[in-house]
Amino acid sequence: MELHLSQLGHELTYQGEGDVTYENAQARMRTYLLMDAANMKNGLVVGTGDLSELATRFIILLYTKRSANANKCLPGLLFMNDYNRGSHSVYKLTYHIIFVTKYRKMVITDEIGDFLKDMAEYLCNRMDCTLISAETDEDHIHMLVSMPPDIAPVKLVNMVKTQLSKEVRATYNEHVEKYLWKDSFWSASYFCATTGSVSMETVRSYIEGQRTDEHKRKYVKSGKYRKVIHPTTDSRRKGFSR
Repeated sequence: MELHLSQLGHELTYQGEGDVTYENAQARMRTYLLMDAANMKNGLVVGTGDLSELATRFIILLYTKRSANANKCLPGLLFMNDYNRGSHSVYKLTYHIIFVTKYRKMVITDEIGDFLKDMAEYLCNRMDCTLISAETDEDHIHMLVSMPPDIAPVKLVNMVKTQLSKEVRATYNEHVEKYLWKDSFWSASYFCATTGSVSMETVRSYIEGQRTDEHKRKYVKSGKYRKVIHPTTDSRRKGFSR
């Protein structure tokens, strides 16, 4: 693309709104790379004008090794840093999940909240998912989770809810029994929504702000949650199954 702009006697950087020559050079480069990708697969390109820039970039990334050129011809659009890549897929699937306690009982203390977050991170990892952020209040937990496309959200939700309930009762049963009876801990219902086009920082800030003044505690941001070993549950983790 730089060579083409040089041949035209144009600056190598975008000159701002109305720089039609630069935008045309971008479109030329995108089409060039897309046609190369099609030729490598003996494929036919149909309706390239209807493809969004992001969709075009996705195809280029999957079928060519020219990611550097793809980045140059689509400045300002993030791709590699924002998206996860599996063996056969490129994806960005994040979910905001909320569990509430049975009858909305105020059973979650600071210590139990930390326990729930640590355990939720462990359980998500067991399902090849990532717990991006989590926060608790006295009667609920918020989680922001990244999942690969081959994991059904309901499968993760059911597993995490069940195991969290079992582990918190096994570890803090004396406290929990003051508020709840039998084997229950969570309400049967839950909330689950995709984050859509909302930025990760916006969702993370919302989740981490879901604490009442009476229930605030320090959240340690270190890339991973603090590793807390719970003697009662650590020996039970080997029994988890995906």
